[in-house]
Amino acid sequence: HWASDEITQLHYASLTFEKSIRTYEKLENIIKNGPGIIPCISTAINHTMKIFEVVKLSQSILGLVLMYPHIHFP
Repeated sequence: HWASDEITQLHYASLTFEKSIRTYEKLENIIKNGPGIIPCISTAINHTMKIFEVVKLSQSILGLVLMYPHIHFP
């Protein structure tokens, strides 16, 4: 049986992952908008740090998925 805190962590992780995908899309838009990029650099750096956090998080999620193959994700 899964402990409830594991389920909570997994739920939080999936929400964070979705959020990071949207963040990454925003970052792509910032980069594409060329001339207006200078004021956005600190924002871009901030988003990039979040993406690195998410990569680590998604590796953890993958680890959980491999350990518990019977759990199906929506």
